[in-house]
Amino acid sequence: MVPVTSTAPNPPAAGADPAIVAKGYVHPEVLVTTSWVADHLKDPKVRILESDEDVLLYDTGHIPGARHLPRGQLELRVDTELPDPTVRILTCCEFGKISTLAAATLRELGFLRVTALDGGMQAWRDAGYPLESGAGG
Repeated sequence: MVPVTSTAPNPPAAGADPAIVAKGYVHPEVLVTTSWVADHLKDPKVRILESDEDVLLYDTGHIPGARHLPRGQLELRVDTELPDPTVRILTCCEFGKISTLAAATLRELGFLRVTALDGGMQAWRDAGYPLESGAGG
């Protein structure tokens, strides 16, 4: 997410991770940390979407279990890819910028339980978490 900060301190956002709140984002509640994602990798109630437009980024390494749904195709494919609007969705991309746009779009389309990975795939790799490679999602 683009770090949009204000001069006034943000009140703590309900449900926001304190590590993300400390960064001064305007809406920290829409982001999750790499450790949150790692803790929910096997959670069947969480869908992970890789929203980068470049399929090569997905093919060379993505979060295990993630599906590739490019940001530019969300509106076209969301009904077939995500038929249940109550599911928890995590969006991610290389640096965490495109995924915040994807998350905002999904919320506008009625998916209210959408978050984005703070720092994107770069943060995931830097933290040493596992990757899957190859096409699949």
